Amino acid sequence: MEFLQSWLAPLPFSSFDYFIISINVIVFLLSRHVASIFVAGRPQQSISQRLWLLRTLNLFLFVLYVCAVLFELKVVPKISQTGLLLLFAYVANQLISYWAIKKHGRIKQLEDKEIHSDTYTSETVSLIGGFVLLMVVVLTTLNIWGLESWLQTTSVLGGIIVMVFFTKEYWIGDMIAGLIILYNDQLQPGTIVRIKDKNILGVVLQVTLTQTVIRDLIQKHEILVPNTAIRNTTVELLSNSPKSGLSDYVDFKIGYGLEFEKVESFLTKIWEEACECENAINSEAKPRITIIDNGDHAVTWRLYFNISNIFKLLEARNTINRAAYICSIDEGIGLNTPLTHELLKAPTPNKLSRR
Repeated sequence: MEFLQSWLAPLPFSSFDYFIISINVIVFLLSRHVASIFVAGRPQQSISQRLWLLRTLNLFLFVLYVCAVLFELKVVPKISQTGLLLLFAYVANQLISYWAIKKHGRIKQLEDKEIHSDTYTSETVSLIGGFVLLMVVVLTTLNIWGLESWLQTTSVLGGIIVMVFFTKEYWIGDMIAGLIILYNDQLQPGTIVRIKDKNILGVVLQVTLTQTVIRDLIQKHEILVPNTAIRNTTVELLSNSPKSGLSDYVDFKIGYGLEFEKVESFLTKIWEEACECENAINSEAKPRITIIDNGDHAVTWRLYFNISNIFKLLEARNTINRAAYICSIDEGIGLNTPLTHELLKAPTPNKLSRR
């Protein structure tokens, strides 16, 4: 203990300074636990974002305060008070958001986990609470720094308004689109969507004010789509719940000359073989076979099948294609486009002898 006191004695820190530093260190060490509590039931990506924001704010305030003390700046008390205010404001904002989603949000089952999703009401409550909290922080900060005159107050508020005006193109469009999407209540966690313009087939994980998080079922990674992009393109709603499964298909090009019944039996055999190899394919839902196109060289047949586990879509397609390859050899039915034209080489001209 005496060694610690002798080591700390030369440092220009008071007892209050050590108190502020201790709070920052404790917040930094417990930030992951705090973030996980506030975003309980949300995707991991949401936890990572809030954890990064909390730690960045905490580290910035810590470095700023230590530098102010070391250089013996007169604004040390104001910096400490402002730092504590910002930390408490962040925690209070997270509490408001946490209460809003618990009270007015929605609970969905996704991959055997409970997902807490926002609704129009919960986001509206969070927005109003956040705006009120922002006004309290701004007015309190002005009071801490002694900017209490009407001219000083209006100058600061005017600066904030100007900053909001010049940055509105980056966020206000997505926020308005997010409120519209939440109000329509069609995109929810678990909704299976297809966005052809962006080549996305996935399941919605989360809808926030600015972006929609989608799990790509083919590439198996998360995609962040701005809400303005969702509003400005065509989104196909394939299913409202992963439990209801998904209807998918694989196309095959088969040459002319085969009877319809034979091709239908061939494709049904492909489906039966695939069901035995992959349990993600629903064997109780019978396949549907249709002709899509009568091309110049081959007929395009489409085999529709149902997938009970949407997160194994890629495995189901691969199993269908493997079964098709094996069955084509067994049945002697080619899956390649038949050769209908043959390019004949022109005869090599004889060299003319000189006279």
